[in-house]
Parts: sequence; C-alpha cells; structure tokens
Amino acid sequence: MQRLKRVLKWWPVLLVLILVAVGVGIVPRWLSTRASETPDLTQVFTAQRGNLVAAISPTGEVYAPRQVDLSFDVNKVQLIELNVAPGQKVQAGDVLARIDATALERAVIQAEADLTVAEDNLDKAQNPYTELDLTQAKLAMAQAEVALEEAKENLEEVRNPATELDLTQTKLAVAQAELDLAEAKENLEEVRNPTTELDLTSVELAVAQAEIDLEDAKESLETLLNPDIGAAQVAVRDATANLESARNQLIVVENNPDNAAKLRTLEAEADWYRNNYWEAQQKFENGKIDQGKLNQEYSNMLAAEERLTAARAQAESSLSSAQSKVTQAEEALRDAQEDLADLQSGPDALELTRAKTRVTQAEYNLAKAQETLAEIEADPDPSELARAETQVAQAEYNLAKAQETLADIEAGADALELARTETQVTQAEYNLAKAQETLAEIEAGSDPKELEVAQARVISAQASLEEAQAALEAATMVAPFDGTIISVGAEVDDLVSSNINVVTLADLSNLRVQAIVDETDISLVEIGQDVEVTFDAFPGRRFWGEVLEVPLQGRLMQSVLMYEVPVSLEGAEDVALKPGMTANLTIVVGRRENALLVPAMAVQRGEEGNVVMVQDSPQGPVMATQVQVGLSDGMYVEIVSGLIEGDSVIVEYQPVQDQLSGFMRMMVPGSGGGMRRP
Repeated sequence: MQRLKRVLKWWPVLLVLILVAVGVGIVPRWLSTRASETPDLTQVFTAQRGNLVAAISPTGEVYAPRQVDLSFDVNKVQLIELNVAPGQKVQAGDVLARIDATALERAVIQAEADLTVAEDNLDKAQNPYTELDLTQAKLAMAQAEVALEEAKENLEEVRNPATELDLTQTKLAVAQAELDLAEAKENLEEVRNPTTELDLTSVELAVAQAEIDLEDAKESLETLLNPDIGAAQVAVRDATANLESARNQLIVVENNPDNAAKLRTLEAEADWYRNNYWEAQQKFENGKIDQGKLNQEYSNMLAAEERLTAARAQAESSLSSAQSKVTQAEEALRDAQEDLADLQSGPDALELTRAKTRVTQAEYNLAKAQETLAEIEADPDPSELARAETQVAQAEYNLAKAQETLADIEAGADALELARTETQVTQAEYNLAKAQETLAEIEAGSDPKELEVAQARVISAQASLEEAQAALEAATMVAPFDGTIISVGAEVDDLVSSNINVVTLADLSNLRVQAIVDETDISLVEIGQDVEVTFDAFPGRRFWGEVLEVPLQGRLMQSVLMYEVPVSLEGAEDVALKPGMTANLTIVVGRRENALLVPAMAVQRGEEGNVVMVQDSPQGPVMATQVQVGLSDGMYVEIVSGLIEGDSVIVEYQPVQDQLSGFMRMMVPGSGGGMRRP
C-alpha cells in the first residue's frame, strides 16, 4: 500500500519527465520540419491481472472520547485551592480544586435557621395557646364579672344629687363622647370599604397565577411518579417487529432465485451476442458480410450487455436497500430500549422531593391568594361590621347618654348619675362578653388552615437546607474518573463562575482520531474499514485502526461540507500522543484481487461510455474499444468487461506547436483517430 501511495504521489512528476524526454528527442526534428505533418507519440501497455487497493487520504486530529470540562456552579466566588496542573494524572475522587465556601456555609446556616423558625412556627400552630394563656383568659373573664357587679352596685348606689364636679365631669364626658362618635364613624367607613378596585384586580391576578403554578407543579410531579412505561414498551415491541420484518425481507432478497436465474439468462444472452459479433467481424474481414450486418450484430451485442448491466444494478440496489432497512430497524430498536430503561429506572429522589415541595408551596400560595380574594370580594366581616356599628351605636349612645346626663345634671342630679352608672354597667357587660369570646377561642385549640401552612413552610425549609448543603459539598471539585489534566482555566484567588472551565480532564488511555472527510468521498466510507494512521510528530511510525462510525450529517468548513469520522487507534500505547495532534490517515475503501488492470490514462470518456484504444498486433490498426470500468486507485483502473488479459492498450500523445518556442502539450489519449473496436 505504501509503495502504491508513493507512486500516486510522484506519478505527475514522472509524467512530466517522460514528456520532457520525448520533447528533447522530437523537438529538433519538429523544428526542422514544421510544415510537414506532425507525428503521433504512443506508448503501449498490456492489460494484465493484479491486485488493486483503493483508498482515500484525509487528515484528522487526535481526541479523547472521555473528556469533561469541570466548573463550579457559582457566580464570582474566589478560588482558594488548586491542586493540579496540565499533564498531571489523577484518580477518581482526588480533590482538584476548592472555592471559598464562606458564603455557602452562611447559606447552610441561614437555611438551618429558617428550618428552626419554621419548625417553631409549626409547633406554635399545633399548640397556639399555653396553659398560661388559658389561665389569663379565665382571670380576665373573672375580672369582667367583678367589674359588672361593681357597675351594678354603683347604679344602685347613685341616688344623691350631683355636685359641681359631677357637672364638669359630665360635660367632659359629652365632649369625649363626641370625639368617640367621630372616630367610631370613621372606623365604620373603613370597615365597609376596606379595599379599592385596584386591590381587587391585583388579588384576582395573583389567584390566577397561583392556579397556573399549582397545575404546572402537579403535572411535573405526576410525570415523575407515573412515567408512560407502557408506551415505551409498545415502542420496543414495534421496533423488534420492524427489525424482524426487515431481516426477513433481506433474506428474501438475498435468496431470491428469480434474480439469480435472470442474471444467468442475461449473461448467457450477452455471451451469445458477443460471440455472434466476433464471428460477424471475422466474416466481415473475409468479405463474407457487409458493414450493415456487422453493425447490426454490434448493436445486438451492446443491447444485451446493457440489459445485463441494468439487471445487475437492480439486484445490487435491492440488496443494498434491504440491508439499509435492517440497519435502521436495529438503531430504532436500540433507541426504544434505551428510552424504556430510562423510564423504568424511576425518578431521582432529590428531584422527586423538589417536585413535591413545589406542589405544596403552590397549594399554599393558591390558598393564601384565594383567602385574600375572598376577604376582598366578601362583604365586610359581619363581626367586624357589627363591632364597628356597635361602636358607632355605642358612641352615639354614649354621646346621647352623656348629653342626657348633662341635661339631667343641669336639670337635676339624680338623672345624670343614673345615666352614668347605666353606661358603666353596659361597658362592663361588653367587657365580660369579650373575655368570654377570648376564652372560647383558647379552648377551641389550633386552626387547621394555619397548621397546614406551617407544615408546608417546614417542608420548604427542609428542601432549601438540602440544596444549600449540596452546594456546599460542590465547593470541593473532585475527579469523576481516572485521567490526565488537559488544561487549567483559572488560578488561585481568581473569581470563578459557572461559565469558566476551571479544569479539563481527559482519559488518555483510550485515544481516537477524528478524520475530516470531504463530501465527495464520504459515500466510500463504511464502518469497519481498515485505516492506516501516521503523525508528522512521529515520523516513521505507523499505526492502525478502523472506521467506528459514519456520521449522517456534516458541517461547513471554509464553504466545503466535511464529515467528522471517528477512527480507533491501536498500537500507540508507547507514544506520547496528545489531543489535538494532526494525523494523516489512509482509509482503505476497496480491494480487488486478480483484477484486469490498465493505466488510468488509457481510459477516456466517449459518447457511448468509457473506451480504450486497443491494437491487436504491432502492425494492426488501433481500434476504440468500449469498456466497463470498476475500482480505481488513481493510477490503474479495473476493467470489468470489454478487454481480455494480454490486450495491448495504446496511450497516444501528440505534440502541438502552440508558439515558435516549440512548447509541447499532451492531447487526450486517442485523439489520433483509428478504427473503432467493440
């Protein structure tokens, strides 16, 4: 193969040297006889059998299939420790670098504190009142009962006429009652109209958004808990059935007796017409038939060969199509099996916890927004409205009572004192009712809604703590696998972020070469083809590999569509290869053994296909012979049909006078004319 590559590399130079030598021998005679007819220069080659290897020679570069860029998922945090350098070998679990974890530690402490507060609030929601609160409520109710009794006693005791001091106090009470009435009216107006239209619109939008967030969270949780494994299993079964069908179709195509019988029939027919033509040519040369009969036999032979060629091409196309369907079905089955395995492995525990937490938080947010909306949309709280109206009524009553008391005092002391004491009794009754209401609330226990909210906040705080602890653990970068440090993208004291690759790690024990193949050659490349690899950095050393994959899509490189083909690399364990090194590759795309070969320069394109110039004897005429070509290595071409071993193939060169300087140019082989031979 190397000798063939050297020949392919130097054959243009050899051709130029041959032309120069021929020119040195002919130019002087040509200059002396320019007016005479220009002679033809020919070279005779013998069609003979040999081995032929076709290859393409792209370039490529070394790469490590197992390579990873490591970074910290933070934003501008100081790098405080870096333990590796480019070229250093590490093992899985080795500490590569650390960042300043102060902020992350504070986040963990804050998350722990938030969890403690949430747990404390949950405890308060579960036990909203203590024994002390109950005792105080009972004491307050007892005091209210005592105050009521005292007010009643005062009412009974007031019988004497009022003094000047009583008059002054009553006037002050009237003024105070007027102020209390004004305040009570303002308070009542606020209770009746607590919010504006803008407040209502904002809360309605908050409720709608909370409902959307809750549905999204539930859908995410449902997807994690109930993956559609049935559909994946159906996909695997369908892919298996498709593969079995494709394989059966391939077997039918490969073992179709009709195709083989048809080819044998067409081959026999072509041989028969070919023999008829050779017999007709012998008769024509002996004068037994005319040129028309010879041409008819020739046309019959060409038609038979075309039918044979078309049948072969159709058979090969059917086989290739069936094989392609099998390959596609196998790939589809592998993809379906991988999808099913991913679904059967189940959701990640942390991801499931986060999904549940998002659902709980969304439910809390929706409940809170609905509660706020209900408070806004609802009429004023009856108890508050009643309380406010009561306060207004009480203030009006107090004012009226005070005015009445004042009038009574001014009119006579007994009426005023009576009114004051009655007011005290009323206030004492109200205070007693308030104390009884408070005691009932304490004895009723915790609110279920507040308890649910407190539990949700505890779950959220636990999730936040777990995230903060995970971030703190990630502050120490460790090697995920055994390998070699390729590059280091930061230094100690640098501020690193998630977009900075701090360390690039690669496993250099299993290197490959990525070949860059032109779109004109990619159709020749197949998986498993042998590849010879050399490196400019290691002259004289040769390595071997094979094509691992043929990509289906290429990419533009300098306006040319190129395909990146991965190639294995064997025998390079003792060589210090590095990712990115340039490689020279020779991909063997075809081999022929004992094939009939002629020089590639002897084949030219005619109106009806490829032809070569053949001379049966040194004195015989040169005839154009139509041939079917096969594989070519650039220097030699395989002849599938049209020639036999030992035929003399002519390559013609013709010197042409372009200028008086006598330059020569090579004409297309066969331009000198000659008889046409089938």
